[in-house]
Amino acid sequence: MHRMQRYIVLTGFVGLVLGLGGSRASADLLHPSTDPQKYPDIIANLGKGVSYTYDSSAQQGVFHLKNTAYVLVTGTKSTDEWDISAAPDGSRFQVLNVTLDKNGSYVNDPGNLYQVYGSVTANGQTFSGLLLQGKPIDFATSNVGGVTQFQSNLKLDGSGALASFFGPDSYIHLIAETGNGFKGSFTDNWTISKVSSNTHGPNVIPQPFPVPEPTALILIAASGVGLVYRHRRRLA
Repeated sequence: MHRMQRYIVLTGFVGLVLGLGGSRASADLLHPSTDPQKYPDIIANLGKGVSYTYDSSAQQGVFHLKNTAYVLVTGTKSTDEWDISAAPDGSRFQVLNVTLDKNGSYVNDPGNLYQVYGSVTANGQTFSGLLLQGKPIDFATSNVGGVTQFQSNLKLDGSGALASFFGPDSYIHLIAETGNGFKGSFTDNWTISKVSSNTHGPNVIPQPFPVPEPTALILIAASGVGLVYRHRRRLA
């Protein structure tokens, strides 16, 4: 429940600041902070934060996020929160790479990438390894009232273990917390040491986590019966 309360407080604080700063901040974002909460939602924090590297010869820069995904939220109750732990190979992170022009506008580039790695166990199922993968398809920035935010709509490619749960369309919302070196320019190099993020699915209504398919349960049960039968034959 603490994680959910933290999200609500943070969202409320940002909404208050943007309200005091006027309507411009909401226009800068793809999804205003007044939008309703959407599900499912992957919350991430810590990690390496954001680095932005500008190439003056190409007049383009690369926005690079790497932080740690730690909870999947599917609804409003504490029982709708599922911990994200490390995958068997030790990986647990979220990556976003977006190419931008000198004005901070999205540039379509083969290097643009979104990925989440980790492991989630819920309702008797474990989703592990690559959880989500796709590409950012646009980018927006708001740097008003002392709060720096970034957003990008995502087109997921269906290859992650949670892909069917999220569907093809999601978006990520980032908020700079500490060590913010961004001063509004996309023609400099800068970093943000700590960034919190939410990767939202498309649904306003809470989404129940998938349960094992009946066919899978039947196979598991049948396998169990077969083992018992073989064991009894050996004893006989």
